[in-house]
Amino acid sequence: MHGEYVFGNETYEYDGDESSFKMDGWALGAGVAFFLNQNISLDLGIGYANITGDMEDSPYDMESTNKGVTVNGGVSVYF
Repeated sequence: MHGEYVFGNETYEYDGDESSFKMDGWALGAGVAFFLNQNISLDLGIGYANITGDMEDSPYDMESTNKGVTVNGGVSVYF
């Protein structure tokens, strides 16, 4: 199981105007590890993310929301 809080800032320049786009959000997920042997596992996970953003100092009043399901996989090696 995992949870995270994400944040960031991006700067855009369009037609000589510069704007700052601030975003934040959260994600939750869970996964499972299938052990191939004592030291190696295949990891699979699924989660949900929700990230929103707001453009400040801009003549364009813009907001953004991104939501979606995440799927991930990996390999873990234990020494």
